[in-house]
Amino acid sequence: MECNETRLYGATQLTIGYDAEFWNLSQAAAWVVLRDRSTVNKFGGHSPESWRAFMMYDSMWVCKPVGELTDLHDALLKGRLTAIGHADQAGTNMGAIPPIEWETLILTPPSAYRRLSNNAKDVPWHNIRVASADMKKLWRARSEVASRSRYDWDAIKAIFQDIQERCPDFSQNELISETQQEFQDRFNKEPPVRSTIQAKIKSWA
Repeated sequence: MECNETRLYGATQLTIGYDAEFWNLSQAAAWVVLRDRSTVNKFGGHSPESWRAFMMYDSMWVCKPVGELTDLHDALLKGRLTAIGHADQAGTNMGAIPPIEWETLILTPPSAYRRLSNNAKDVPWHNIRVASADMKKLWRARSEVASRSRYDWDAIKAIFQDIQERCPDFSQNELISETQQEFQDRFNKEPPVRSTIQAKIKSWA
């Protein structure tokens, strides 16, 4: 069932389904991981499902994952995607969350927290939202991806190996993130998702 219900959010009336101007972090995660409209709607209602519980049971998925939650975190950390939220003071206005914040924030849709030295959880930002238009631009729908020409994997391999040579201390995740960014900058095209590149790396060894 489509969920295009509207509600008042502050002074602005927003749609809360797939067509909403802003998505919560669970909706953003659903789009990155599954790229499915109905799943985005599932997490936009008044009583949305738990993202963690949803991901524990693959019988609940309508399609196989094509991305990972870390892809969303990487985009926020690198400033490719900007989130907004309420700071941890009552009555504050919505503001942009600086990318540097995501260096210590742990993404747990629909929220994010950081672990303090005493092992307590600190939630510095509330009601976190991202623009759905930005999400759809960064992560294309399955139908759009399927209609595109195949990736130039020789070029991607060359980029990956060049970064690997220049940055020998990088972890594989860091190498993949840098490869994705350089690919997008060079070809002005959405890069393959992390899991796809990881699968290819195994064949390069």
